[in-house]
Order: sequence, then C-alpha cells, then structure tokens
Amino acid sequence: MRPVAEIQWVNPNLVVWGGYDPDCKVDCCSTAVRSEDGWVVIDPVPLSNGALAELLQHAVPCAILLTSGNHERDSGFWKKTFGIPVIAPEGAQGEVEADRWIRSGDTLPGSARCIELPGGAEGESAYLITGALILGDAIINLSGLEILPSKYCRDFSQLKKSLQSLRARLPPARFASRMVGRLSPKRLPRWMCFWIGFDIGKNAGILSGS
Repeated sequence: MRPVAEIQWVNPNLVVWGGYDPDCKVDCCSTAVRSEDGWVVIDPVPLSNGALAELLQHAVPCAILLTSGNHERDSGFWKKTFGIPVIAPEGAQGEVEADRWIRSGDTLPGSARCIELPGGAEGESAYLITGALILGDAIINLSGLEILPSKYCRDFSQLKKSLQSLRARLPPARFASRMVGRLSPKRLPRWMCFWIGFDIGKNAGILSGS
C-alpha cells in the first residue's frame, strides 16, 4: 500500500494512521503509543517521510508489536531503520517473522502487556499499554462495529468468549470516559479506531482497530 501521508493525534501519547490496502482490499490501521521507553508501534503500515518525521519529533520507537499473524505489514522497515525488535504472539509463528514470541501476561517494552484472544486469527492478541487497550482484528469497524466475522476466525464462539473474559478483567478506563464523549464510530474513518470498552450484544463504547 502507499505510504500514509498524515498521522492523527488522539492525545499526546496516542497516534494512529491508516489507509486502504489494495492487496487485502481493506482499510488498515496502525497505532503508536508513547511510553517512558519511547514509541511502541503496533501493526505498522507504511508512513510517508513527513509523517514519520513528525512522529520522531516527540520520541523514538522502542519496539514493534503485532496483534496477529496477519499484521506483519511494514514491520521490517521499522526494525531495520531503528534497530528495534519485532514482537509477536506465539500463535503467529509460521505466519510472520519476529525476534520474540510472547504469550498472555508477558510484560513488554513500554510496560505493555499481551492479552491473547483465542478464537480469532492466528495469534490474535490485544495489548494493554499506558491506559489504552489496542486490538487488531478481534473487533472491526466496517459497516458498523462488530466482532470479526466467523469466516475469518479460527473459532468464532471462542473469540466471543475471549472478548467477554477480557471485558470482565479490565478496570474502568478514564481514557474511555473522556473519549466516548468526543468520538463515535459513525464519525470516524473506517480505519481510525481504538478499543475503549466493549459490551457484547450492545457494541457500545467501542473504538476498535481493524
């Protein structure tokens, strides 16, 4: 896909960018979360030189995290350019190249934590970092917010249970309460999404990445 020309600042520590990928025929989204170690870059799609320069004005990248075996994307560029590791879920082995394989509960650069979501794509996982929970494809925003369709899941019922379990384990997020008032899925571009709360059946309070 073409390099994305603009990044979007959700808050001073959270940046997103994305665009249409003609190879997979879908909008793809990436996230960078600023931690005390630097930018933790998640599922990176290509950035233009100008957009990358803007990001680097505020911090340097410290790690690349992948949410599944489908999201290697431009991670090779980030690894080569900045000398940082590619970190991916254990279940994605054989699908992507990584320097480290991780499981639920592992602590990562930027104090990020991996949370596996069995039932989704290979290695489907979320990351909890600096108060934000970042999802890959477990919840998508196409014609509306929904769980990843069953044809793309290893086990759709298991994915639903994984998301229910995840919601039950999370503390209330102040980030979520601030964001819900300003943004709604209907007002966002398809790719510009973050998970900030999930209620199975209501699909309320979600801004989720695809």
